[in-house]
Amino acid sequence: MILALLLLAQEPAVDARARAWLAWFDGATLADGRSGQGTRTDAGELGLDGTEPAGAAELTLRWPDLGRFTLEYARLAFEGSETLAGEVVFDDDLFPAGTRVDASLALDLWSFDYGFVLWTTGAFRLEGEAGMRYVSGRMELEGGGAASKAKLNRPLLMPGLKAEARLAPWLTADLDLHAIAFSAANVALRWLELDAAATVRPGGGFRAGLGYRLYRVDVKATEDSTNFDVDGVLHGPYLELGWDF
Repeated sequence: MILALLLLAQEPAVDARARAWLAWFDGATLADGRSGQGTRTDAGELGLDGTEPAGAAELTLRWPDLGRFTLEYARLAFEGSETLAGEVVFDDDLFPAGTRVDASLALDLWSFDYGFVLWTTGAFRLEGEAGMRYVSGRMELEGGGAASKAKLNRPLLMPGLKAEARLAPWLTADLDLHAIAFSAANVALRWLELDAAATVRPGGGFRAGLGYRLYRVDVKATEDSTNFDVDGVLHGPYLELGWDF
């Protein structure tokens, strides 16, 4: 009830952003089956180590006495084709050495962050963040008469820090960091997010920025599962366009 009254009593500042992200995936995946272990396979062995364009959309609401609420959705998709140098077992399907395989990896990342001020001056602002992530992934491997699919669905609670420095009336620099590591039930996980950007505001509410985003991910199932494991880095530069309402 108190939260609702605060929301009604103040009008939030709103900004919306769209990002075009050029992403790399450097890492490895595997999928254990119900009857045996899978093969840890590097992205390059499956042709998934190239760059791929990705998109993201973000909406932020700021209430002066309540804090910042940010919702973001990003989608990444990698596809490749490669001849296997060695035998690969993926979710109980066998792909012998010499097989030409088509591989795909798709990730949908939903992010929600609540930010609250820890310290601020006229030109600098530091916020603590309580975040939630939902990761939905799908990987497919096809070749030599075999076809296999595996999924990954993980909700995460993610603490973080966000720093913003106003370098000029029209220029700001931002650094956003989130990290978590835990092992529970049948999942072991380490997750690190880093986002650094410079944003210009020429006037009229328009904003444009250049940034770099990195996800360092290590997700493992500790017992046989149809989920696939991911160990690696998603990273690359992005261009951001937005509007402050």
